[in-house]
Amino acid sequence: MHQGPNPVRGVKMPSVQNQKTRFLSHEEAALLLSELRAMKAAALHDMSLLSLYTGLRAGEIFNLKGYDLDFQNDLIRIVDPKNKTTRHAYMAGAVKEMLGRRRPSTPEGLVFPGRTGKKAVAVSQNFRRIVNRMGFNRGVTDRRQQITFHSLRHTYASWLALQGESLITIRDLLGHKTTQMTERYSHLISDHKRAAAAKLENDFNGHSKSEAAVNEK
Repeated sequence: MHQGPNPVRGVKMPSVQNQKTRFLSHEEAALLLSELRAMKAAALHDMSLLSLYTGLRAGEIFNLKGYDLDFQNDLIRIVDPKNKTTRHAYMAGAVKEMLGRRRPSTPEGLVFPGRTGKKAVAVSQNFRRIVNRMGFNRGVTDRRQQITFHSLRHTYASWLALQGESLITIRDLLGHKTTQMTERYSHLISDHKRAAAAKLENDFNGHSKSEAAVNEK
């Protein structure tokens, strides 16, 4: 329909900053799980627990089948993930106990079937309603700062960074192809490094004071 040079050639698409930056504290996560348990939202509670302890996406949780659970080695196999590369997550004690209760009767059975018994396609809207009722999103208009189910995966990665894990370790546990996506957590690791630097300074200052006291004698 147009003859001639492309009129928008050289025009770059705007960079959309839609990455979530907010994550739950340990106290907030415990409160959320407690509320989900109190509301008798068993499936939501167990999926939330799983995501907080493993970083699994909602779609990866919906795909889990009986043969993906290796209770002998405490492993969860994640097939057909977003990056198309199978990976493994590790069962903490609470996760192993929960999955033991949800273990399907057949290897092909879904661990978290939808209401009709088939694979679920979305997290129940009850999750959003419960989070809002708890006030986690009160006054928050920026969607990047709002708590959603995906925030639990982000929380898992943030906790790993805060405890000083490397970007390579976090990348592999999240199933990222490269560290580009994982680099969003590097600022949390730097906080850990700053604490190490501060400790070094304190140790050096303490040594200097001891040396000065010796010289005065």
